Amino acid sequence: MSEDVSTAVGSQVLFENDFVRVWEMVLAPGEEFPVHKHLHDHVLIYPEPGKIRGHIVGVDQVAVQEVDAGWVFFRAVGPDGIPPHWVENIGDESSRHFIIELLAPSVADAPRDPEHNGRGVFDYPDEGA
Repeated sequence: MSEDVSTAVGSQVLFENDFVRVWEMVLAPGEEFPVHKHLHDHVLIYPEPGKIRGHIVGVDQVAVQEVDAGWVFFRAVGPDGIPPHWVENIGDESSRHFIIELLAPSVADAPRDPEHNGRGVFDYPDEGA
């Protein structure tokens, strides 16, 4: 993948300044959001429950977020960002969450494992199978 991969990480930008960019992503049941790449450390906030599956491009690996209302997630992506991926709503209800990109250089030298507040699960279900 190269620079042709989108860096639009949500459906619409709600706010942006020199320090942060706030996106909203809304997906109907079964709806997909196209391939994109996170270049900035970011926080995800789910105000309602959701069930999202992420597919990492070029790798036979998925990540599942099955979360309750109030789930908060942080990811430091390192200087090159994380691999391109696309996501789909695998739940029975519409899913809405917010992505807050921190526009300063990453706090990490390489991508770090995500951290979250425990109000749900972020899992790679096929690992170790």
